[in-house]
Amino acid sequence: MDKEVTVDQALIRAQRTITYPSIAIPLVMIGLTLYVQKHFSLPGLFIPVGIIGGFCLTAAYRYIMITKWQIWAYTHVRNIHELRKRSIDAKLDDGLITDKTNPEVAQILKEKLKQPDVYTDDVSIPDETVFRFSKFNAIGILVISGLVLAGGVYYILKPNYYYGTLGLLLPLWFIYKYYKELKNNSPQIIINSKGIQTATTPFYPWEVIHNESVSIERKQGTTNSTSNDYLVYDYPGGHEKIDLGDLNTYEPEMAKLLRIYRGRYAHRNDLQKNIH
Repeated sequence: MDKEVTVDQALIRAQRTITYPSIAIPLVMIGLTLYVQKHFSLPGLFIPVGIIGGFCLTAAYRYIMITKWQIWAYTHVRNIHELRKRSIDAKLDDGLITDKTNPEVAQILKEKLKQPDVYTDDVSIPDETVFRFSKFNAIGILVISGLVLAGGVYYILKPNYYYGTLGLLLPLWFIYKYYKELKNNSPQIIINSKGIQTATTPFYPWEVIHNESVSIERKQGTTNSTSNDYLVYDYPGGHEKIDLGDLNTYEPEMAKLLRIYRGRYAHRNDLQKNIH
């Protein structure tokens, strides 16, 4: 087999070959459709036909490229269980092996899934990681909201009360929300080799935490660019789901931390068992 690659490297390749083109194709098709319709004076019906064709082309591209990526990734990545779990979150795998699964993909998975993942620690990751609200994100949204608010004042004075009201109410809500986040320095997530704690859920040790992952939820009917990332896990009597969008972290980093800290906990327990 060729040189092995990490899970992160495989997912980065998926972004470059699947996610980004899947966003670009419909946008290019919309622009091309509008240009051709205007340049050749075609009927207005050409526009929706061209747009629908762009989305059909995107769907066909994703289907072909996801299969090619799966064959490459499942062949070259050692920790197939971790890769598959994160692939499911990224909508690159449906989590099933059925008659509809590509035969080559199914054969690779049947062989590789027999092997347990190998845990490798990352010494660059500290004993504990704390996440707070992102100041950079909050300041950026506050600046944009201020500009929109100024536009709302302009329309009120014009007067155009419809646009003016929208231009005042919407930014005021964002200003209220993100100013609170800007002033809030409290930890929103604390994660280490002992367990996890969030701003809304008390500390729970790894031994009682289950199904921890980063869930990527895309809005129905939208492109891959419209999505929210959540840290999710089950604990005794409940389920935590915390939005990562406003925090100083992102999906690959959190997914890696979950794997490393869970692995450190399991490794420490194995050592203690061997000692006793």
